[in-house]
Amino acid sequence: MRVTLFDVLKHWGAAELDLHEVWGVDVEDDALMTARSWRWLELRLSDLVHRGPRLAPALRGGAAGAF
Repeated sequence: MRVTLFDVLKHWGAAELDLHEVWGVDVEDDALMTARSWRWLELRLSDLVHRGPRLAPALRGGAAGAF
């Protein structure tokens, strides 16, 4: 399955919760997010596309992404 950034953004609520639960990343932490590169975030989102407890099912059409 090919997933684009737009697909992830459509389920941003699931992605944001998974980033916090799996990686301990608070996307509302401006200092953290400006200190990190786009690649840093992309790698974590890419991982969550396949194993995120909310994002992965949402991208497969499950109800987990219904925010």
